[in-house]
Amino acid sequence: MPERRPWSAEALARRAETTRRGVVTRERMVVQKLRRRVAGLNRGPSRGRRSAVLAGAALVLVGLSGEGAPPKVAGPPAAPPPATVAVAVRPVRVPAASSLLARSAAADPAALRFAARFPVHAAATQRVGDPPSTRWAVVVGVNDHAGRTRDNIGSRQDAELLARHLGGLGWRPDHVLLLTDRDATREHIEQAIDWLARKTDAHSTAVVHYSGHVKQWFGADVDGDGEVPDEGLWPSDNRHLPDGALANRLGAVRAGRLWVNIAGCEAAGFLEDGRLGGPGRLLTFSSEEDEKSYEDPLVSLSVWGHHLIQRGLVGGLADADGDGDVTVEEAFGFAAAPAAERSRIGSHGSQHAVIVDAVPGGFTLRADAPPPGSA
Repeated sequence: MPERRPWSAEALARRAETTRRGVVTRERMVVQKLRRRVAGLNRGPSRGRRSAVLAGAALVLVGLSGEGAPPKVAGPPAAPPPATVAVAVRPVRVPAASSLLARSAAADPAALRFAARFPVHAAATQRVGDPPSTRWAVVVGVNDHAGRTRDNIGSRQDAELLARHLGGLGWRPDHVLLLTDRDATREHIEQAIDWLARKTDAHSTAVVHYSGHVKQWFGADVDGDGEVPDEGLWPSDNRHLPDGALANRLGAVRAGRLWVNIAGCEAAGFLEDGRLGGPGRLLTFSSEEDEKSYEDPLVSLSVWGHHLIQRGLVGGLADADGDGDVTVEEAFGFAAAPAAERSRIGSHGSQHAVIVDAVPGGFTLRADAPPPGSA
């Protein structure tokens, strides 16, 4: 047997490098395999998903069981979603943490977390002599959910579009709280409404908007309010917010004018036996309590958001009296019929919008309009 020669330093270095590359390659292959497996689990079997083909375009229900990933929907390709809202925030002096803690709701841990997550909004103030400072809004839209909950395709864009529209009308960035996707947890939604309650008074105008899944509990009174069935908002963390709990929190908002708009299945179920209503309150819902609401892939918005917000408010098509100021009531009157028509042959039939209006003279969104009670 021939004598084996010792390895040279160069040969040893080359062998070590080859071994290292092989290990790295194998590690990468394992990671990629795991990623593919996780992606497959996230997609999962489709459950609770229904679609309706209408006028050559697919409509997608929003607010069914929400479980499982959606199947591919037949129809023309969806239009690209609107650009993500980028609201420029003017420099605001944020108080020291100690002062924020002192003003937080009795040092409630959730309120403290909210103030830490949204310090500019937590520091915002209003002055009656400065109309834009009396405008406040919580705007929520959820496409992306945790776990196996079916994602939406246009709810986030509804919220972004409305927030952008309010900014264009002069609403201050630190007065418009936009919660989308994973930021739209139950705690954040609850604390955002509590933020409205702390910030507003009889001179304030406020907006609360939600686009996304709605949970309906058949034959169950989950919040102990005596109402069956119960409905609930479906935050991104899947911790449902029942209608009774939502009504209690909204009842603490002291704004002289308040518009609540809900775009989701069974939306009018949130009327909660009139507890949301009252003087100065305007309530709009995308569908009756026993109806579904739809999203439209062609516009990457909900059907209700497309006609109410995009066409009626932003597009100005709802300005019935031609005065250049589209009120919410004008936008509702414009949007209700085409939204019902767009969903006419949906898998669960048309959605019919609902309005409860107790705002004298119409609900204007102009930031320079005199605050309520200032006359």
